[in-house]
Amino acid sequence: MAGSTPVKSNERRQKKDWVTRAVPFCSVIGWACALTVLAFLERAKPEDPDFFSRIRNTVLRTTWNESLVRISFFILLAIFLFCALGFIFNMLRNRRKTDKINHSLLVLGILSVGGLGLFLWQFHSFL
Repeated sequence: MAGSTPVKSNERRQKKDWVTRAVPFCSVIGWACALTVLAFLERAKPEDPDFFSRIRNTVLRTTWNESLVRISFFILLAIFLFCALGFIFNMLRNRRKTDKINHSLLVLGILSVGGLGLFLWQFHSFL
């Protein structure tokens, strides 16, 4: 139909509301917590002997640090909750064709569920 005027959409969103801004916030918080878990697990694992520890004959810890493992588990649980909350917020605002799913939250949520399962399998006696 040549010469017809385009139909205007009734855009009611003037600016981003708190729900729309919460999605990337949940993603950033989740990834920061994931880095924290990696740092805690690096500190919790048994110590490896190095050159200086062999020279000094220092006694190294040969077991996992249970308190850091436990804290890491609860941080992983918090990551999953942040991802679930962010994904719910994302679905609340995913009604238009231009709205997109935050893939970062989806990937982080899957990784946190896998990490929780691995923790329950590997460190069930610590929890």
